[in-house]
Amino acid sequence: GHYGFNIDDDLSDEVFRDNDCEALTKIIVPNSIKELSSRSFDCKKLESIIVNEENPYFSDINGILFNKDQTELISCPRNFQATEYTVPESVLSISGGAFGDNANLISIDLPYNVQKIGSAAFENCDELKEVTMSNTVLEIEWGAFENCDNLNKVVLSNNIKTIEIYLFSRSKALQSIVIPEGVTLIENSRFEGTTISIPSTVIEIEDNFENIQKLYCYAQIPPEWVGNDKLSDEATLYVPKGTYNAYWLAKGWGDFKNIVEMEEGATTANESITANQNFNLNLSSNGICIETQEPTEVYICTIKGQTVLHKSINGNETIQLPQGLYIVKVGNQTKKVIIK
Repeated sequence: GHYGFNIDDDLSDEVFRDNDCEALTKIIVPNSIKELSSRSFDCKKLESIIVNEENPYFSDINGILFNKDQTELISCPRNFQATEYTVPESVLSISGGAFGDNANLISIDLPYNVQKIGSAAFENCDELKEVTMSNTVLEIEWGAFENCDNLNKVVLSNNIKTIEIYLFSRSKALQSIVIPEGVTLIENSRFEGTTISIPSTVIEIEDNFENIQKLYCYAQIPPEWVGNDKLSDEATLYVPKGTYNAYWLAKGWGDFKNIVEMEEGATTANESITANQNFNLNLSSNGICIETQEPTEVYICTIKGQTVLHKSINGNETIQLPQGLYIVKVGNQTKKVIIK
């Protein structure tokens, strides 16, 4: 059966730990409690945290702990029974460790309004395979996706500026990642995958990328990078057209045995835009096909600046264009494409 527990006093961190509550599945928080954290209920079998409606500091939705006005998601029980979860739209921040050690969740969707993901927010989520976030997220703290054994897809916000330390540490199933345009610093995230795309805005990299096979870097000036002396001879670095010598001579980048310049226009656009998780851009024989996951402003203009299209696209749309070179802006991403 289910084992519950009523709380009478304020709690500090880790009051209920595995060795103290092996059978505990439900906790009821009374109206007197005013201090709780994501680690207050660190119990393997805990399925729900229920808060007395008269508590002035906390609340719950379906057994997940929030602050009173539900702008902060504080703690999801380790044995929360759902496999998929969409964070409520009222939430502005995910507390550090909020989903840590969860045993069942496979996918998490962070909708509009979430601005911050705390440290170790999804650490040790063994079943988690997919995390999708909107572009409202401004900050993802250290270790947010550390040690997620089955995590193979992370859709990052286009508005983060730093990839923080240990962000992907020991998440070995994550074999490819696209760093969004706008990121300037990649700290030692411990990314262990084989393919990474680095945007033109990055100016400093501290990661080693020990298992890298394909590294796409769109910066015209090679970012500062200490490099990786363990690079495989088969690893390939893809750089913007005309920058081969700059990368070959740059510290760290010159360690690659294979450096390939990406062609301007269609190839480069396809490589970078298709990899972006918030929209896809594909070239057809007579135009551009754009697919967005949310209503997105799209601008298309000629290389001379003449506007060809300006509209909001939600879903799939094909735009027919004559042969030529165009500038395509989708949301805050800008790319050159060639229609041949």
